[in-house]
Amino acid sequence: MRKEPVALPDGFIPSFPSETLEESANITPPSSDCGTIREKAHRLLQILKDDTCAPHAVSGWHTLAETLVAATLIGAFFVTIFEVNAVCLRYIDASKECVAAVQGVQDRIEGLRNLAFSDLISPSYMMISQPTPAPSGPRPVSLVYPSNSSDLAARVTEEVTVSAYPSGTPLPGGTPNITYTRPPGAAVYPSASPATSPDFSGITMVKVKVKYTWTATLGGRPRSEETETLVAAGTKK
Repeated sequence: MRKEPVALPDGFIPSFPSETLEESANITPPSSDCGTIREKAHRLLQILKDDTCAPHAVSGWHTLAETLVAATLIGAFFVTIFEVNAVCLRYIDASKECVAAVQGVQDRIEGLRNLAFSDLISPSYMMISQPTPAPSGPRPVSLVYPSNSSDLAARVTEEVTVSAYPSGTPLPGGTPNITYTRPPGAAVYPSASPATSPDFSGITMVKVKVKYTWTATLGGRPRSEETETLVAAGTKK
């Protein structure tokens, strides 16, 4: 049900309680706080902006530092890998040299053992290049050439010592012996010590010693390998 507005008589002045008038007098106009509220809002927005942007800046610096550390670690890792690989290859080369040295002295011993006894004790035979048998055949044993075709055999210094056995024959203190020294090379003439040929007449057994000396690839250290055997005069079967 709709109520009609009540008309007030002319000259009507409303009256309020004294308490209400006092409270109304104490109210501060809202316009006086507008500046303070605006300043507080601006400060709040500035704080929110700083809190929002600061983590991104710190995160960017962290990302750059982490990238540099990671790149350094990766570089150090690859450098270490390459160095370890190079060391392993040098160790492999050193192992190959040792195996080639053992094989080289064994091949030389076998070649000398298969010589006729008269040729073994003859410096004139041992120190010159022997002709290849015609029409074809293996190269005869000679100290002019390496003991085999390996690379190491051509770059070692080879010593071959032939001495009467047992020591003291035929006279005490007068055991005949001769040492041939072959320098590195594919085809070189060895030297003999002593220069004069010893007298092996009457000797029926000699001791043959073969020694390799060379500079190792790993560390440049001097290395050596040697072996020896006894060879008696007789007929080759």
